[in-house]
Amino acid sequence: MEPLDQTATRERAAYESRAHNDAQSAATFPDAIAAPLGLHGLVAPPAQRGHAVLDVVALVLAILVAPLGFIAGVVAAILSFRRRGYVNGMAKAAIVVSLILSIIGAAGGVLVGIALQRQAHEDALRSSSAAMCTVLAQRPGVLTDAAFGWPAVDSSIPAYVTAVSDYETWWTSVAASAPKQVKAQAQNVVAAAHAAAERMTASRVVDHDRDYGELRSIATASILPAWAATYCG
Repeated sequence: MEPLDQTATRERAAYESRAHNDAQSAATFPDAIAAPLGLHGLVAPPAQRGHAVLDVVALVLAILVAPLGFIAGVVAAILSFRRRGYVNGMAKAAIVVSLILSIIGAAGGVLVGIALQRQAHEDALRSSSAAMCTVLAQRPGVLTDAAFGWPAVDSSIPAYVTAVSDYETWWTSVAASAPKQVKAQAQNVVAAAHAAAERMTASRVVDHDRDYGELRSIATASILPAWAATYCG
């Protein structure tokens, strides 16, 4: 059996050795917090617990100002990896959220830009059609007529010839004021009216059915009524 004085000496030496080791650990890791016995290896170092201020700021910026949040998230991720050895979850969330919101914002911006461009185009067409719309307003319903208001033979042939001449003159003013997109449509009416007047002058015969049929064909194929309904309303 070992003497008591030797046992006491050995215990004192073991205690002093542990104290020396603890002192060295404290000197090497001054910020370390001693963990209770039995929890060594289970408690993360203080530097690995919690979130840095930059992580929180990055996530807030990612929601409010996505591009800035992405930059802050990347910086937070780099610093987190250097400090902890891994990227903090909040920094990852900031990067992902900022990317998603940036994509959504970019897509929304493109759609808004397209809508504004389309609206500007429509406004330009309406503006360029204003003069023609003013002329068309002089004869309401002319574009809804099957032959664009081609005159009928009511009283006499001279009266019909005069009506055809007036028709050609008025449609010439429509063609002159029409925007380039529908100018040819109006010019087709003028050409048909002029051809009808020349036939009457040359033959001294009125062929109203032929004249009406030609104008009706032109009116049926024309986009003038749809254009006026869109830009003269």
